[in-house]
Amino acid sequence: MSAYNSLAMLRFDPVTSMTTILVLEPRDDVRAMTTSLISSRSSWMALPARTAAEVRSLTAAGRVDLIVADLGAMGDGCAEMIQETAPVPVIVTAEREGSERLIDALEAGAVNYIPGHLRQARLLQAVKRALLSALATSKRAKLLGWMQDCHSRFSIPTDVSMLPAAADRLQASLELFGLCDEIQTTYVRIAIDEALANAFYHGNLGVSSELKDTHHGDFERLVQERLREQPYRDRRIEIEEHLNRDEARFVIRDEGDGFDVLDVHNPTNPNRLLLNSGRGILIMRHFLDEVIYSNRGREVTLIKRCDARAAAPSHPDRAMDVRECASCA
Repeated sequence: MSAYNSLAMLRFDPVTSMTTILVLEPRDDVRAMTTSLISSRSSWMALPARTAAEVRSLTAAGRVDLIVADLGAMGDGCAEMIQETAPVPVIVTAEREGSERLIDALEAGAVNYIPGHLRQARLLQAVKRALLSALATSKRAKLLGWMQDCHSRFSIPTDVSMLPAAADRLQASLELFGLCDEIQTTYVRIAIDEALANAFYHGNLGVSSELKDTHHGDFERLVQERLREQPYRDRRIEIEEHLNRDEARFVIRDEGDGFDVLDVHNPTNPNRLLLNSGRGILIMRHFLDEVIYSNRGREVTLIKRCDARAAAPSHPDRAMDVRECASCA
């Protein structure tokens, strides 16, 4: 079957509930055997392709639920093809095991590998597993698309390695609710990083940012000392996230001595432009809709409200293209 005919089937097949599986195989006999094997399942439709270019064309043109691809036909650009066709899962086949190309394919996200001599014995089961996994993933995405609000609370130790993980979690929540475009999300992430760093260094460890301006290593030296001393090392950072379709609120609370926000030096003062003190608060206020300090400076609430241009619809049917495979059995 030509690429044109495959494309026509993809566009006009009236049986919309069929699960479409694209088979990339340059050898006519193997391709015929593979497509016949797949099509033996009444709810699966196999589309043949001879080249990687045909796979890209067919995947871009219509609904494809899974790709079974020969490594040789994929060529040296196998990893790029797998990444380009994502989130469509790819099962790779090869006559020889252990090739560098196979490693590249698996690292790029191929969901399974079937040696050529085991194709007939294992292909159908591998396809079934891949389809079930893809369906579960899309169902989870659809469910999350219906979520209207979220509240989580974390209590992390005074451990600098936990700060990026905590920031990643808060950023992921922000992206899930689609409150900001990509640029605004980056700005919010910068503000979150600043708030967590302030809670860690200036709050729990009680180290002033003014020590950074001495250029004698005093800041880092005192940080290392405090991490070995009580009560500093045993303090925790409390993090709360409250999100809905209108706004995100991130509350970050430390166990330090607190500070008077009004006494923080203004970093925009021409005489202090090159100093560190107060910069974090300025950044947070610039990138967020609201920054609220409470509990004598031990607690900060970061608020980012919905950007109407970037807001995701509350109904996942319209928010994302979630494909559901037909019967995977």
